[in-house]
Amino acid sequence: MADIAFKSGFESEFYFSRIFKKKMAFTPSAYRKTERLPVMSLALK
Repeated sequence: MADIAFKSGFESEFYFSRIFKKKMAFTPSAYRKTERLPVMSLALK
């Protein structure tokens, strides 16, 4: 997830997770589990 955070312009994985949860109402890992998507497909969205 750190790679996705940095490639998305976030300076830290923690900050990315916090903003993601605020916008999506899920943590990134919980979102990935509910959507059943591999990590790479999230990076492509």
